[in-house]
Amino acid sequence: MLTGYFEYSLDEKGRFRVCSAWATRLGTEAKLVLGPEQCIWLVDGSYWDELADVVRDPVWDAEGRKFQRVFFGSTADGCMDSQGRVTIPQAHRLRAGITREIVVVGAGLRAEIWDRARWNEYSETVTSDEVVKIAAQMSRKS
Repeated sequence: MLTGYFEYSLDEKGRFRVCSAWATRLGTEAKLVLGPEQCIWLVDGSYWDELADVVRDPVWDAEGRKFQRVFFGSTADGCMDSQGRVTIPQAHRLRAGITREIVVVGAGLRAEIWDRARWNEYSETVTSDEVVKIAAQMSRKS
């Protein structure tokens, strides 16, 4: 599981170094995908394969094809080097509104990369009462 909250500054090549535990968990097959809420998902290769299995089926559905184009088209392979540095491609940074200062949040099987200012705006809108309500709804589904 990817857990925790980290603040980083991107270097001139758009890179940041993940902690060693995350580097081991993600491995060299790590992928970046544009996620919802204008963030970027960082996932390991096996979780990406699971997501791809869900996404690849709706070829005869126009909305499904639209999602496939965004999902598969925004996936960046080989984003982590042997030193645990993740390179965020310029196109991904532009689409997600990422500047130099970022926040990386563990979200279980994925990590989310946010522009720090955007994350601060988002996190201020989430109340503890809302989180408790969502947790209750999720526990009823399992």
